[in-house]
Amino acid sequence: MDGLERIEVAVRMQIGYVLGRTSPFAHADPGGLTEAFMSEGTDPASGEPTPSSYATWLQRVDERRAHSDERFVAHFREEYDDRMPVGALTEILERGQLSVLYRGLLQQDAEEIALAFGVPTKKLMVSWLASSNVLVMSPRWADRRKTGAGRPDRFGGVFPLCLRSGASAVVMKFLGASG
Repeated sequence: MDGLERIEVAVRMQIGYVLGRTSPFAHADPGGLTEAFMSEGTDPASGEPTPSSYATWLQRVDERRAHSDERFVAHFREEYDDRMPVGALTEILERGQLSVLYRGLLQQDAEEIALAFGVPTKKLMVSWLASSNVLVMSPRWADRRKTGAGRPDRFGGVFPLCLRSGASAVVMKFLGASG
């Protein structure tokens, strides 16, 4: 397991732990999430209401859970009417879905999670999660760059930005490395 995978596992565990202390189904409780995350938006062009970030997130999570072939997911599907506690749910979330959930957490919970990784604020942790997602995805883009598929310059210049943002220091601290 490489360094970013270790951190990803730890972030999943920490989010599940902090949310799960309140309730096993805290991800389904509007009281544990920010109002901005739960509120509908408005389409600027049409003026029509748009689903909340939470509703969009939950729909994608439900699709992921429905299509999962993991044995533990099948267990919750069969034995618990498809209700999955947040600690288990975080295991099947894509990195982006995990990041969206983190952004929707109340400040106190988000900062507790951030501090567990030596990150001082929720805002910086949101940035760090986005950067780590790009770092994980970048080898896939590099492979596509060699074949000419996709958009090869999509992530150009990201690495220096990530390094300047302190992401590498957090990674190094978490891994117990110096530098």
